[in-house]
Amino acid sequence: MRIERRSFISSLWAAIVSPAAASEIPDATSKLCVRKFLMPPYPNVVRKLYIQGEVSAQVRVLGNGTVQSVTALGGPQPLRESVEWALKQWEFVVPDHQEADLNMTFSFILEENESEACIFQVSGALPNRFEIKMNYGPHMKSNR
Repeated sequence: MRIERRSFISSLWAAIVSPAAASEIPDATSKLCVRKFLMPPYPNVVRKLYIQGEVSAQVRVLGNGTVQSVTALGGPQPLRESVEWALKQWEFVVPDHQEADLNMTFSFILEENESEACIFQVSGALPNRFEIKMNYGPHMKSNR
């Protein structure tokens, strides 16, 4: 089975970019809001190898809202690369134009079930914690 990624990303983007979706960061010294983000991909080859786990990253946000740097602090290497790549695309609204450091965690979870459909779920609390779940059903086992 194949995920219709464009429709999923479009729906996710619409929900996130709406003004109601902007989220204040409680532990930052300035009141940052997420303006734009891209979830890290969960690459097929990584899922087929049943690689999962948490990736922690430190993000340096400049006063103009762009991401200056991303440092993955732990987790499986292919997932760290995915997180670093995605976080470099993020943009924030920084009302006081002060640079800020954010600590973020992404959990990549494979759930085994018998569904033929490829189910992909993203949840979390912007911008500090995210869970990316994918089912590991018969469609993945046949390719092992």
